[in-house]
Amino acid sequence: TREVGPPKKIIVFTDGSCENNKYENAIAEAGVWFGTEDDHNIAIHLPENIKHSNNAREIMAILLAAINTPDNNNLEIMSNSKTTMDGLTKYLTTWKDQGWIGIANKELLKATVFRLRFRNGQAALTKVQGHADITRNKGADSLPKEGAEGNNIFNGNTSPVPGFYHLGTKLNMASHALLYKEIIERKKQLERKGTKVNLEKVKLMVREITVKTPPDELIWTTIQNHVLTKEACIFLWKTIYNAYKVEKYWKNILDYKYRSMCQVCEKEDSMMHILTQCTATGQKKYRRW
Repeated sequence: TREVGPPKKIIVFTDGSCENNKYENAIAEAGVWFGTEDDHNIAIHLPENIKHSNNAREIMAILLAAINTPDNNNLEIMSNSKTTMDGLTKYLTTWKDQGWIGIANKELLKATVFRLRFRNGQAALTKVQGHADITRNKGADSLPKEGAEGNNIFNGNTSPVPGFYHLGTKLNMASHALLYKEIIERKKQLERKGTKVNLEKVKLMVREITVKTPPDELIWTTIQNHVLTKEACIFLWKTIYNAYKVEKYWKNILDYKYRSMCQVCEKEDSMMHILTQCTATGQKKYRRW
C-alpha cells in the first residue's frame, strides 16, 4: 500500500479596499494573495447584490480564499481585520444563538463559516498587522487596487446551503430588546413620499459637495450629531420629515388654503422658499447663502 503523507498546507494573505465606505456609491474590492506573480492570486469587485463596505470586503476576501483552495488541504488565512476574525470566531456562537438578528453582512458571514467549517483539511485564521512591511502582506494590499482597475466581478455563490444556520433564535437568548430589533428589521416601513423627496435632495447636495451619496440611515443618524444643538437637530429632522406647517399642509384645510402661498412673493410657501428664496423683510438680511 502507498503511504499517504500529511495534507499540504496553504498560506494565503487576504485584504480589501472600499472607496466611499458607508455611502450608497461605495465600491469595494477584495483580494487573495498566494505568492509573487502567482497565477492563483485573486482580485475582484464585490457583486452588486452585496452592500459594499469595509466589513463586507474583508469577509469576501476570506470567503474567496476558502472557495479557491482545495478542500483537502490545510488552510491558513492571514488577515488584518480583527472585526471580521472576531465575527468568525469569538462572536460566532452568540450571533448564531441570537438568530443573527441585527448583524451586518450575516449572509456573507454564514457562507464563509460554511466554506471553512466543511473543509476536509483544517482551516485557521491568523491576525497580521495591517500594512506591515511583510512581502506577502504588501502583496495582499496591492491586489484590491488591481481589482479596482479591472472589471473582474465575483459571480460565484455567496450563500450557504439551505438550512445552514437558519434555526432561529434560542429562547434563552431572546431578550425584549433583541426581539424588538427583529420586529423592526422585518416590519415594512411606511414610506412618506415627501420625506423620500427631501432625502433625495439631501443626497444630491451632499454628492455635489463630497462626491459621496449617503444612505438614508446615515442622514438620520448624522442630524443627531452631538456637535449640533438640540434645536438644530429638531429643525433638521422636522424639515426632512415635512413636519412643519408650511405649503401643502394648508392646502387640505378649508378656508386656510391661502396660507400655502407666500403673501410677499406670491409663491408656494415651502421650507425651501422660506430659507433660500423669500424676499420678505428680514429674510434676506440673515440668509448666508
